[in-house]
Amino acid sequence: MNQILGRLLNEFVDPADCSAAESLLINVQDQPVKQRLVFADADGRQVPAPISANLLNQPDGLSICVVATGLTELENSTQMIQQLRRRQEALRESEERFRLLVEGVKDYAIFMLDPAGRVISWNAGAQRIKGWTGEEIIGQSFSRFYVPEVAASRPQAELEHAGAHGSFEDEGWRIRKDGSRFWASVTITALRGADGSVRSFAKIMRDITERRHADEALREQAALLNLIHDAIIVRDAANKVVFWNPGAEETYGWKPEEAMGRAIHDLLKTAFPKSSAEIAVEVAEKGYWEGELTHIRKDGQAIAVASRWAVRRDESGRQVGVLEINRDITERRRQEEEVRRANEKLEEQVRERTEQLRALAGELTLTEQRERKRLAKVLHDHIQQLLVAAKFRVAVLSRDERDTVKQAVKEIGELIDESITASRSLTAELSPPVLHKGGLNAGLEWFAKWMKDKQHLHVDLGMDAIEPLTEVTNILLFESVRELLLNVVKHSNTHSVRVSLRSAEGLLQLVVSDDGVGFDPKLLSQAGESGAGYRLFTIRESERLHLMGGRVEIDSAPGKGSRFVLHVPLVQDLTRIAGHQKADSSV
Repeated sequence: MNQILGRLLNEFVDPADCSAAESLLINVQDQPVKQRLVFADADGRQVPAPISANLLNQPDGLSICVVATGLTELENSTQMIQQLRRRQEALRESEERFRLLVEGVKDYAIFMLDPAGRVISWNAGAQRIKGWTGEEIIGQSFSRFYVPEVAASRPQAELEHAGAHGSFEDEGWRIRKDGSRFWASVTITALRGADGSVRSFAKIMRDITERRHADEALREQAALLNLIHDAIIVRDAANKVVFWNPGAEETYGWKPEEAMGRAIHDLLKTAFPKSSAEIAVEVAEKGYWEGELTHIRKDGQAIAVASRWAVRRDESGRQVGVLEINRDITERRRQEEEVRRANEKLEEQVRERTEQLRALAGELTLTEQRERKRLAKVLHDHIQQLLVAAKFRVAVLSRDERDTVKQAVKEIGELIDESITASRSLTAELSPPVLHKGGLNAGLEWFAKWMKDKQHLHVDLGMDAIEPLTEVTNILLFESVRELLLNVVKHSNTHSVRVSLRSAEGLLQLVVSDDGVGFDPKLLSQAGESGAGYRLFTIRESERLHLMGGRVEIDSAPGKGSRFVLHVPLVQDLTRIAGHQKADSSV
């Protein structure tokens, strides 16, 4: 009795019925239970017995009363036979399921070997992979599957290893029935009996030739990547490094074993050109990204890299990693910065030289005008005065009553009057006083009247009221218009021309157009061709306009007239010639 008290019910129940015993203890909480259980007696024999279980309410708490009723020897034997049959049937069903499973597998060769290495079973997968049918190969040594170089020793060594260690795994070349070779993954497992001796071997084989080719291709690609000096990095979905080529080590200083498994942007302290969230969205949408990054090397040096990312996805389209190629462009950036600084310095020099040339252009224009004024002053103050004095002297001679003298005096007087008129006109032409006093609009109105009177050319003026211009601009535009109108008279074969003056967006636009014979603007560069007079204008005036920040546009064609458009900035930095203007005003 002492051997029983205090022990669990399951300790006396056959292991196969332990779960039924546990269910009994649970169900009896609600109601009395009757069922059969198989017990194990002190000698280990199985003893089936009917069980009645009830819940008892005792002073120290609830307890379960289990009553086992013994069976007669016949009942006991019958129960044991029935139970044995059920277990045998379950075993047969299990073996049948396993057989169907093994025979139905076609991607794996699964077969059994006896202790001597002879084939004793053969599934459909073995026939598909190796080519032999079961009838052809069962009873044959499995050494037939090995290439000649190892067939004599390798099979037996593998069986010995499996027998000694329980199993053997390997990859290597094997042979099919047709003599072709394939790369196989092999597992041999020793199956032992109750006494521990090896009864047979189970061998599972898979054709992994394609995988081996893929692995070799990957190794070749990896070898090629190792030859590239660019940093090539592969990172997984968590941005941790899973590949680090020698170029990456050369670029960043980290060895592969130091970089592998590290978060790439933490390792390199990446500085992005924009937020990493924006880049992540772009990568997800496009599958790639390109840009420039700043990284920190192992030695603490900051470097600039041109980075290209390509997303790796699985069959479902889920992102599983990123291939990143980085090229160190630190030196290129330094050179670009040097070039930029050199360009800025050159541009500054060009600006300074342009300002100098503009000042020279203005100075040249003012110098020409000063010379015109000087000549006009000489004509007005000296030559005209001499002619007037000569006229007074001739008037004295006119008192002579002789007819011949009177006639001579009259002719001399007429010549003197013509000379005075011509000198006055020439004085106005050289330096129109109205231009200097009234500005460009007044100067053009005077010149339009002069052209009609002197050259019989009708000038249609259309001018906006404009702000006062610098003297240089007034003179340059006036001289340009005069030159163009005189060329119209000489070359255009027309009696009318239109001149318009407009100001808009900081520019002064002066247009001279006619409906004359026109010319080919391409011929302006060829001396002696039609348009030669315009050629002289474009060479001289356009250069001055350009130096002052302006330009000339020409639109003309034979038989379609001509149109010249002059653009000049309204605001000009002519402080360098301001002194010359002041000096000129005193001439």
